[in-house]
Amino acid sequence: LFGVYRNAYVLRLAEILGHDYELTHTYLGDKAFSDLAHAYIAAHPSDKRNARWFGRHLPDFARKTAPFSKHTEIGELAGLEKALADAFDGPDARPVTIGELAAIPPEDWANLVFIPHPTAVRTRFRTNAADIWMALNDGAAPPSPTLLPEPQIILVWRQDLTARFRPLGRGDDVGRSRQRRPLRYPMRNGRHLWWRGRRGATRRHLSQDLAGYGPAGLCQP
Repeated sequence: LFGVYRNAYVLRLAEILGHDYELTHTYLGDKAFSDLAHAYIAAHPSDKRNARWFGRHLPDFARKTAPFSKHTEIGELAGLEKALADAFDGPDARPVTIGELAAIPPEDWANLVFIPHPTAVRTRFRTNAADIWMALNDGAAPPSPTLLPEPQIILVWRQDLTARFRPLGRGDDVGRSRQRRPLRYPMRNGRHLWWRGRRGATRRHLSQDLAGYGPAGLCQP
């Protein structure tokens, strides 16, 4: 009787993992995901009453445990799913609007401080796991896993009621910190960005970019 109960309990935990990591499950298929889930359950017994947190260590487990660790995209795909779920469940904050930015006098921008949205986090990818996620989310066949020429930084956050992500370019300052510390913007290399060309046009484009970003949650002149 105890064995029957234990088997049912393990199957229930595996079902929870399959729900929380739906696209990772789809990517691996039933057999491989079942192997991952059962290995994880054996290594990480449930220690929280809320089932929402049971699979929180699965991305790190997949990154560090053979044979899954031999396929870097598995841990990264699972990590992206976890980051999106965490962003969805994260605290609320009202993003700055284009109108609010446009109302700030140009002379005050030197002292402007942006506070990233509390749900905003960065994650570093070595593979095309983000492309795999997008294909699976669209119901399409995923691309073959590949190592990227250089690591890709992905920013994850919640905007309104939707968890989102986007790659960060080298010029992106908002959200680049893992610590969500306030960011002074727009300064780079000791110079105001809006002096690069026509002042009004550059400042307008900057405002539109920041306001559409989502993670630029608050601003203080």
